[in-house]
Amino acid sequence: MAPSPMCLLCDVSKETIEHMLFECPHAKLTCISRNSARPDLKLAAWKAKKESPPRGSFKINSDAAWIDEDKEACISCMIHNFKGHVVDGFAKKVFCSSALVAEALALCQAISFAGNIGATSVIFEIDAQAMIGYLSDVLDNIPWKIQSHILFIKDKVSLFVSQKVRFVLRT
Repeated sequence: MAPSPMCLLCDVSKETIEHMLFECPHAKLTCISRNSARPDLKLAAWKAKKESPPRGSFKINSDAAWIDEDKEACISCMIHNFKGHVVDGFAKKVFCSSALVAEALALCQAISFAGNIGATSVIFEIDAQAMIGYLSDVLDNIPWKIQSHILFIKDKVSLFVSQKVRFVLRT
């Protein structure tokens, strides 16, 4: 007997990356706090697909939504191929002390994820402009809460054959 193509969590739709990240009501619950509004990930995904990476490269969008009162965040990553199709991704809840730490964690996780799938040519897109500045700054000017994350990002990004981290405005 062949395995069912249906989502194991909701059994309502075919299990695709898009379904797991954007549509499955059970998967959404893992990243929604009881008091928070979920960012519109479908809109973000559509905007991210507007520019595809060059052939042989992957575009990786990472993002975070932080809830101050709960000290938790939802971090996510979407990996697009040169055709603009989502080929993989994740979304998960983390506990952290600030929105900046959440953005740093999201990028760290996205970099690790890209390495784990064997990507060699990558473009990381983030909407946290401060992170771009910290990635090109000396360690003395980086807030201590994200220093270890920035060091990790700089170290791991350099392992890709071709790499870029750039700011994208999400409006």
